[in-house]
Amino acid sequence: MSISHVAVAIDNVVTGDILTAAGVNEIIDATNANTDALLLGFDVTCAVYSVGDPGPENGLVFYVTADGCHGLEAWTADEADDDWGCTMTQVGAFGTGIGTGGPNTLAIDNAICLPGAAGSTRAAIHGTTPETDWYLPSKDELSLMYATIGPGGANIGVWTLQRYWSSTEDDIDQAWVVDFGDVGREKKDDKSNSRNVRAIRTF
Repeated sequence: MSISHVAVAIDNVVTGDILTAAGVNEIIDATNANTDALLLGFDVTCAVYSVGDPGPENGLVFYVTADGCHGLEAWTADEADDDWGCTMTQVGAFGTGIGTGGPNTLAIDNAICLPGAAGSTRAAIHGTTPETDWYLPSKDELSLMYATIGPGGANIGVWTLQRYWSSTEDDIDQAWVVDFGDVGREKKDDKSNSRNVRAIRTF
């Protein structure tokens, strides 16, 4: 992890406006009010992460944005061996891509059913704060985890060569898993089956 210094350009600023970036509040002292594309003369700093680094809450970073300031971290161990839950219920957790695990888990939370794997991640309290914003990864997030920090990549942390639940639903009976024991293949599985669960969070 390193520290990044970036310049920030904004439009139509006036003296006294407050800019919030990377957790830093700055009061603008604009010489010319309503100046377009004012380049502020202060640094906004952020911690820069790389894949494989310890994350902000001591998970393992497996995805970072282009500037390295934000990304996804996975906890270092499995939460539980649990079913997906919500059997015979379609909750609408159909997101597959990076960034959809959180909304999927929220959809499961809001459904009138027993959440199973998603509930295991919501109950997780990990890290230094500790944060309670861990959730069940989407299918693509889980596949990326396998390919970067899991057995398909650097293989850091503790992994079980079995199926892991994603938060991506297929229909009322099935949801998607990634099989860490079968070169990371994505498969449909019955929601009632107990599979491994690994929590992730956004930073």
